[in-house]
Amino acid sequence: MSTKPEAQRYIIQIDLPNAAQKKNARVDLDLLKHLLEDTGIELDSNYAPVLINPQQRRFVVRGEATAVGRQRAEQKLGTNVKFFSDGRVQSMTANRKKAQ
Repeated sequence: MSTKPEAQRYIIQIDLPNAAQKKNARVDLDLLKHLLEDTGIELDSNYAPVLINPQQRRFVVRGEATAVGRQRAEQKLGTNVKFFSDGRVQSMTANRKKAQ
């Protein structure tokens, strides 16, 4: 019996320096999924890529990854991919309603 490694939620930062020459090149979720295929990373389809640095063509997207998936992505994309813990929080009003 094998257990599946537990995936954690991350904000995934991806730099696309080669896309900088093609400033009008569209970066969408499908493109990023294609870049990360075979890594085991699941991107959140409700969270479109957000361009956070136009000069470096740096995008962030939300997704889930296991330690093995992160390792595969880092091997495939090198320093052009970084993972940040995605600590989702609820609004204060949602917490107050639960307490009542």
